[in-house]
Amino acid sequence: MASQTPLNTEFPLFANTDLLQLVLEYCDMRDLITFAATSTTNAKHVRWYLRHQLDVICTSFFPTSDHLTNILSACDAVVSGSAALRMVLPAHACHWLSSDLDIYVPLHSHKQLYNLLQQNHYNIICNGKPNVQHYSASSIFTVTTFGNGQSLINIIISKTVSALSPIFQFYIHRHHELLLCRLPILRIS
Repeated sequence: MASQTPLNTEFPLFANTDLLQLVLEYCDMRDLITFAATSTTNAKHVRWYLRHQLDVICTSFFPTSDHLTNILSACDAVVSGSAALRMVLPAHACHWLSSDLDIYVPLHSHKQLYNLLQQNHYNIICNGKPNVQHYSASSIFTVTTFGNGQSLINIIISKTVSALSPIFQFYIHRHHELLLCRLPILRIS
């Protein structure tokens, strides 16, 4: 493990980062938040673990997690889908491979996102048709897929100023069939 976490006086065994990681991999986001609230040391441990998890998820797509977080910040974009689920579910329960990354971006900043992805060696693989129907219930403008030969990134462009609008209504129209993909309902409380 490359990163170092501070020594833990409350739980001396957690000075061993491998053991700490093993324990935290069985925690969901609610457990992590509860554990972090017990002390500043444990909050540092949870912050370290979440950063580690983010690094693990991002290295399939970018050299570091900072690349992705800087891109998201610059474009008012968010990640959803399986990569986001990996952050909130216990790591030991995530048995799927992250084959792609779903980034949701508002319409006004999608060109900037396209440029940043191209600067990171991604090219457009599939450019979806814009959904310009004025009375459509969908808040998705279009979906574009970028690739770099190893990884795929789906860009879901919102019709609105918020990247969040289309997340819970992701529709795919293909060959006059309607496929509805719903995010699993997570009980965090």
